[in-house]
Amino acid sequence: MIKIADYTERLDRLVNFGLGEAAEDEFDRICEQLFGATVDDLTDADYERLTDFEGDLTGKINIGYCRSLGYDLIIRDRVPVPDWREFAIMIVAQNEGLLPTTPEERAQRRLEAEAAEFLLSDQKHGTGHAAR
Repeated sequence: MIKIADYTERLDRLVNFGLGEAAEDEFDRICEQLFGATVDDLTDADYERLTDFEGDLTGKINIGYCRSLGYDLIIRDRVPVPDWREFAIMIVAQNEGLLPTTPEERAQRRLEAEAAEFLLSDQKHGTGHAAR
């Protein structure tokens, strides 16, 4: 059983001090260590399946299911680790084979996500260039 709490002491302190950006960085560092990926490595479609109320995997995002997969999300006395839901997303994503398995696949996903974000931003701000 992998106790996520063994990895989250610093994350817990950062969250308690309200240091959001540093806490996000620490969460990513822990995910890199445990899963070899971060939430950013999920495709938008897969993330939606995991988090949307109508997503087919949403029901698996819970402490009990993650425990059945070998990950304990409890610190003590039924208190979950900080960001337990996001850790659960990563655990289920790994179990479902949704995380990239090679550095090349990971790099490709990151490029695709950046391109999609750039296009979306471009459309929102009306700075897209029309073909002439």
